[in-house]
Amino acid sequence: MKKLFLILTGLIFVQNISFAQYETFYFNTGDKLLYGLKNEKEKVIVKPAYREIYKSNGNYIFKHYPQYKSVYTLSGVNLLNIEDSSIEYYDNDFVVIKDEKGYYLADNLGQRRSKHYTYIQSNPYNKNYMLLSDLKYKTMGVMNKKGKVIIPVKNNYNWYFAFSNDDKIFVKNEKKNKYYIIEETGKKTLTDEQTYENAVKKQENDKDKPENKKHFYSKYFTEKDNGYLYGIDEDREVAVEPKYEDISVEAGKNVIFFTYKENDKWGVKTISDEKVILKPCFNQPIKIINNFILEETGLNASYYDEKFNKQFDLYNMSINSDYSEGLAVVSKHIGNQFKYGYIDKNVNVVIDFQFEYANPFIAGKALVKQSGEEFYIDKQGNRIAETWKSMR
Repeated sequence: MKKLFLILTGLIFVQNISFAQYETFYFNTGDKLLYGLKNEKEKVIVKPAYREIYKSNGNYIFKHYPQYKSVYTLSGVNLLNIEDSSIEYYDNDFVVIKDEKGYYLADNLGQRRSKHYTYIQSNPYNKNYMLLSDLKYKTMGVMNKKGKVIIPVKNNYNWYFAFSNDDKIFVKNEKKNKYYIIEETGKKTLTDEQTYENAVKKQENDKDKPENKKHFYSKYFTEKDNGYLYGIDEDREVAVEPKYEDISVEAGKNVIFFTYKENDKWGVKTISDEKVILKPCFNQPIKIINNFILEETGLNASYYDEKFNKQFDLYNMSINSDYSEGLAVVSKHIGNQFKYGYIDKNVNVVIDFQFEYANPFIAGKALVKQSGEEFYIDKQGNRIAETWKSMR
């Protein structure tokens, strides 16, 4: 039988980036890489949860994937707000939430239904089940929407689970070379190889049907007025012309909506005819999941000292340099342009976002570009030379 894999979760790799006694590693969820830190003895010091980890001037910088604080209907009615956690997935009768301990399943009020896992994701073959992975194991588990574990993460099954329309799960026990049907109640019945093969084949055939085809959307841009305008490609064909300050769309089947930025606020339109569903009213970026709106927190990165005590969080901006002479270069998407400024070590913006690019301070001055012209500024943001050439 040709081996097919549902999703490559639970794979652990070490990346060759070392910070003295620590080394980064990543956990492959199938749709993203989660980075953490291990010590010399392979003990996990920081659980894999981050987009990137690096060290700067004695601080550890943990870059985050987008995190989401609130859920709304497409008409803008608020349904759920979560503090100090991220709403990773939302559906009519359950939510997946991530906090500092990992991912867990909750009801629509945010009340927890499951224990924590390294990762929980939706199942592309059956919406009644979620897929579980844990750093300790290289196998995958299954949980229903009520938080009941149907297949524990620690098991002897191969990676490919076949899900039927009546919520049965067909599995192969690699260790015993036996095949089973597992019901939502957890009841397990012995079956034969042909039944398992047929279930696998049906699942693959159903996936390839036109009505189940997953479309691949991506945003693209064109340059205009020293900035960028964004549109959407659908399977490499233009679906939305580039005319927005920013844009976001999720890949999947039956995708109807995209989110767009206009005058620094976010709204919702249809892909087919760009009909306005919700006028721009969100200050933070938003995305659509199951026809619900998820609003970002704006958290970009967290800074820790060498003992992993948190120093500060960085919101609504990206850091672009190490601290030099007490200041660091930061950038922000304003309108259809990226603008650069400076923050101090207390995360105060001391020189506003106004430059087309900016360099770190050296000997009390920094080279910047504004309106197409390069010149030096002092730490108060005052221009101190007409052009950079005059300082050479």
